[in-house]
Amino acid sequence: MKKITAFLKFEQGFTLIELIIVFSIIAILSTVGIASFVQFSRYQALQAGANEFITALNYAKSSAASQLIPSPSGSCNGSLRSYRVDFSTASGSNTRYTITAICDLSSPVVQTYTLPKNVTFAASYGGQNTTTTSIVFPVINGGITGTGQVVILGFTNLSRVVTISPSGIIK
Repeated sequence: MKKITAFLKFEQGFTLIELIIVFSIIAILSTVGIASFVQFSRYQALQAGANEFITALNYAKSSAASQLIPSPSGSCNGSLRSYRVDFSTASGSNTRYTITAICDLSSPVVQTYTLPKNVTFAASYGGQNTTTTSIVFPVINGGITGTGQVVILGFTNLSRVVTISPSGIIK
C-alpha cells in the first residue's frame, strides 16, 4: 500500500481581484461622503448669512425700541427718529447691508455687514420675491415699515426667505 500524502498550501495575503473590489468600494464611499460634506457646508454658509441678517434686523428693532443713541454720541445730530436696515438686490452690491440711525439732521451708519462668500440678496428665487430693500423701525410709535420677504440666495440651488411681518415679527 502506497501512502498518499497531500500537501496543503497556505496562502497568505489577498488576491488582486479582492484588492480592486475593496479599493473600488472605498472610492465610491469617499466620493459620496465628500459630495455630502460640500452640500452641507454650502447650506451652513447660507444659514449663517440668514441668521446674521435676522440678528441685524433684531438689533435695529431693539435699538429703536430702547431709543439707543448711536455712539459716538455726537454722530446723531438732533433727536433719533428711527433705525433703518438697507440692502440691495442689484448685482455687484448684493452682499452688503447696513444699519443706519435716522436722526433729525444726520443719518450715521451704525454698522455695515457682509454676507458670507457666494451668498447674496436676490430679487426673486423659486417663486419667492424680495418685496423690500429697506426696513425701518421708528422710535416714537414703534412698528415697522418695509414688511415683506427678503430672499437670500446661496450658491446655485439654495435659498432662505426671511419674513418681516407688520407686527414686527422676524423669521
